[in-house]
Amino acid sequence: MKFNSELNLGTLVTAGAVLCSLVAWVVTGNNRSEQSTRDLATVQTAVSNQIADLRTAITAGLLDVRQQISTLPDQRARLEQVERRLGDLETKLNNEDQRMAVLERSTIESRADINTLLRAANGPLLPPFGKPNRP
Repeated sequence: MKFNSELNLGTLVTAGAVLCSLVAWVVTGNNRSEQSTRDLATVQTAVSNQIADLRTAITAGLLDVRQQISTLPDQRARLEQVERRLGDLETKLNNEDQRMAVLERSTIESRADINTLLRAANGPLLPPFGKPNRP
């Protein structure tokens, strides 16, 4: 390649056009870089806000879970007390069922005795005069 030391108007115009293109490329690249930096900062802020919101939600949720866990012994004690009451009530109901069964049997026997007495009362107490007594 041979270097031509002559400068003419065409060479200067070409050099000027190349220089303008270079300056435009640098300015455009710088603007793009600044825009990219702003966009990146915006995204970073949005992500930071979302992370902060998540941390707040998780912290509140963990506090609720801790509170619920701390109430578990009390709830367990109440549950055991209710279970004992249910057991007592079941025992009482079983006893009442047995008493009702005894009363039913006694009522049935009494009704049978009353029916027997009523049948006997409907019949003549003494045989009519002059007729033999037949069983």
